Amino acid sequence: MSRCQEAAAAVKAYADQLPNSQLDVTAIDSGQKVQDRYLHPLTIDITDDDLTLADDTPVEFRSENGPRASGQVAGLSRDESVLYVAFEHRLSPADAPGKLAVNRKKAWFDLAIQLALLADVPAPLKWLKLGPHSPSLASVSGADLASELRNLAIPWWRLLWGPPGSGKTYCLARLAAQLASVNPAERVLIVAPSNAAVDAAVLELVRALEEYPAGPALLHQRQIYRYGYPKDRRVLNRPEVFGPPELAERAQLLRETHDHHQQLVRQKASEDKVFEARTLVQIRQKELRQCMAAYLAGARIVATTIAAVALQNSPVPEAGKWGTVIVDEASMTCGAMLLLLARLAETRFLVAGDPRQLAPIFQWQSFIDPPDNVNHWVAKDAFEWAGISQGAGLHKTVNHQDARLARIILQRRSHPAIWSLVSHLYPQVSSEADVVSLDRIAEAPPIPGKPVVLLDLSHGRKPYVDVEEAADASEVATKFESACQKAGRSWRNPPTAMLAIDVAREIRSCQQQARIAIITPYRGQVRLLRRWLAEEGKADPKFQEIEVGTVHSFQGAEAHVVIFDLVDGPPRAKRVLNRFGEW
Repeated sequence: MSRCQEAAAAVKAYADQLPNSQLDVTAIDSGQKVQDRYLHPLTIDITDDDLTLADDTPVEFRSENGPRASGQVAGLSRDESVLYVAFEHRLSPADAPGKLAVNRKKAWFDLAIQLALLADVPAPLKWLKLGPHSPSLASVSGADLASELRNLAIPWWRLLWGPPGSGKTYCLARLAAQLASVNPAERVLIVAPSNAAVDAAVLELVRALEEYPAGPALLHQRQIYRYGYPKDRRVLNRPEVFGPPELAERAQLLRETHDHHQQLVRQKASEDKVFEARTLVQIRQKELRQCMAAYLAGARIVATTIAAVALQNSPVPEAGKWGTVIVDEASMTCGAMLLLLARLAETRFLVAGDPRQLAPIFQWQSFIDPPDNVNHWVAKDAFEWAGISQGAGLHKTVNHQDARLARIILQRRSHPAIWSLVSHLYPQVSSEADVVSLDRIAEAPPIPGKPVVLLDLSHGRKPYVDVEEAADASEVATKFESACQKAGRSWRNPPTAMLAIDVAREIRSCQQQARIAIITPYRGQVRLLRRWLAEEGKADPKFQEIEVGTVHSFQGAEAHVVIFDLVDGPPRAKRVLNRFGEW
């Protein structure tokens, strides 16, 4: 069995054991047109910590009122209360309530099929495994490192590593902009695991192109294409990254044809009329795909999600040769995905991320450990798969001297007191944050002047009593220090949730402009925090600006102040051990 067939078998084995899911949809927003789809925000309620909704996952909405619609996941809101879905046709708020069937297997099965067709491991991955003969690259500037990478003798394949706040996306965007601006024949493909990460890369790319003499012309001539379903309004407001007017016209025609077909279905028209309308929809879809494929084949820079490339009907792999392929947020990208992406790269393959950030989402349903080949191809991130990192958590080691690395060795985000807690994880990386402005923010409660504060709740007043979900928040705050309890297939702790909100209130009172985020490991706690923050927001609109979400939802984001609500505590756990000691 070849390595490609081995990878395909591993991916298929992983897909086979994934359960499909069904979500309750309680409300549907009117949404907006995005390319050939309608992007609808759906109000859902997820309390299962094991359920993952990867972007571009196929879904089908089934209304209790009759209509059905197929689509793809475009992303979750930060607090995971709203799911954005790009549907083939328009839905109405009257179509709610309903069920959303989530096909978690399809994207993986499609990936397995594409891997099985590969005759051999692509050259970029062979070199990525072996490493270049030249020394590793390192720079304090993302822009300088982009220039160094551009000037490397081709072909080359590298892993870009930098801590949070070092400017990895800034670097890769400038590399893409430089390559496309200097060489008229260069074509660049930028991919990332989520639409949010792709949108961030596109925004950086647009800024970078506007800095180079030839860049504005590429934008004006619509040579930059954001393929897929963005939800960042700043991207949606840049029509020049969504292809030529002809694409928009054909997409509009397809939407109108879809709407007519659905109207006939709702009116219970004759079978002949419904079939005729459906046939016309299929014709319009084929015309749009052909037009999109022709445009993709000539586009200079394309940005999309990894799943959008992996799906069987994706036009990206067939859109000609890509001189450079760039993968962002590579810590969440597994080896099997790299194998697929590497076959698209002709001269450069850059894999950017941080092995100390979140790993690929891996769910194994059996009590028996997954086979070694499944672990190797699906569970390991790009850096572990390449042999640069090993281990997990605080015990993970990374060979920062590996010749395959291109490193950004300066962080500009965190206060020195915060950076000192994690600096040992990033050898040779220095700090150059704006300490004066960060000190001003650190003057906020709970301990003014202390950028890092640990609130110890190990000696609660009434830790072993369940708190009703409808309990009054102020009463919870006065009676309990901890009351960790089950919430569906998740966990919540009302006293710590109220404490997090109290701290946010105190910080907001003296830091009006600070961005505040409350992060927690559990969806059950997110739901509780969201409800209580909504109550607080009725009296003080500033509370509506406080973001709340799970750790995964904040990957790649930043805030002036982060309140991390651990949730775990009595009676679930009496003692927790971390790097601060036993408490």
